[in-house]
Amino acid sequence: MNILKRFGWMLVLLVSFQSGAQASDLETTAENLMIQNILKQAGVIELLYQIPDWIDQELQNLEATPVPFDAKELKVVRQDLEYNFSTPTLKKTLMAALAKEFELEELRKIHQIFKQPQIKKFHNLQEGTESEYIRADIRSYKAKLKNTTPRGSRVDMVVKLDENLKQSDIEADLKVELRKSLLTSVSWVKSNEVLEEKILDKELASYRQRVGEEIDGKALIFYLYLFKRTPSNQLNELVTAFGEPEFLRFMKISHNVMLSSIREARSQIPENISLAEN
Repeated sequence: MNILKRFGWMLVLLVSFQSGAQASDLETTAENLMIQNILKQAGVIELLYQIPDWIDQELQNLEATPVPFDAKELKVVRQDLEYNFSTPTLKKTLMAALAKEFELEELRKIHQIFKQPQIKKFHNLQEGTESEYIRADIRSYKAKLKNTTPRGSRVDMVVKLDENLKQSDIEADLKVELRKSLLTSVSWVKSNEVLEEKILDKELASYRQRVGEEIDGKALIFYLYLFKRTPSNQLNELVTAFGEPEFLRFMKISHNVMLSSIREARSQIPENISLAEN
């Protein structure tokens, strides 16, 4: 009894600390779930899942060049690209950075954006374009646009929507970073030389412009088709919803974190190849 009296305060503290830890864990779990959901609904996760296909395409392009590569060299380059652009690693880095940058209330506010009726309708429209029939219809719509000019206000709205969502910018930058990592790996494999970032930027400037224009053009056609029966006032509401400062900041940080993570991994390519060879 005396022991309980003497150390009862300790039991109270331990229970309090445990309760506090549980509350903190629950809050962290809620943050992570919201971040994952926002990344998914904003289209970031879908972009990350496309990266393996982009890597395959880059390697096919590499094999089609006049520069000879043996099986071992191609394997090393593939391993580098898969390491630099690992979807689980990029996702984990994103989650950690966003959890650090955003308070729970800010995440709740962004999460609420996706519950708005116009955004639910937007996602339903997107899901309806996944069939081959609709893709063919989009190609037909694109051909018709060559003879028909959409209203300028509609074009402005879909361009602004794409700008707010940042999906086109992120896709273009990821593809450029992928090409940079490919060239960095090839340079080290073939000549043990490190390509500086400023050289890569200069050499790929025209590629960045071309890729950006292609992706922007596809996005324009896609959104014009998607919203061809959507009244302008509803489209404007959608643009406004995705223009919330918290959402824009979330997407900007996501964009920058991915690029920083990839560039950091690229700087380690020479060391990684050397370790693999030893």
